[in-house]
Amino acid sequence: MSHQAQRGEGVECLGDTECGTGLMCEMGYCIPFTGKKHYNEPCTTSSECDVSRGLCCQLVRRYRQEPKTLCGYFKDPMICFGHVAEDQVKHVVQHTKGEKRLMGWGHDNYYY
Repeated sequence: MSHQAQRGEGVECLGDTECGTGLMCEMGYCIPFTGKKHYNEPCTTSSECDVSRGLCCQLVRRYRQEPKTLCGYFKDPMICFGHVAEDQVKHVVQHTKGEKRLMGWGHDNYYY
């Protein structure tokens, strides 16, 4: 099977993998992705992540895995890929049940 180039905006598609970066397949066409990504989702720049929840795109290295860029909580914007507007971060971050389990107890004040 030959490798097919990623498609641009407005081009017909069957799935998200066929569309270029920042695009998703909706109703059979590649359209711009307007939603913000959540904790631990793959990203390329911080503008894709939900900054209001304290997330930015950062390099994550885990034992025996290839390094990858994921949306994660930050306390220093220098570790983020792309510009991060710190004034958009809410002071009280509501963690989901899965995030709280992953983060552990007692770390809520660590990321503000």
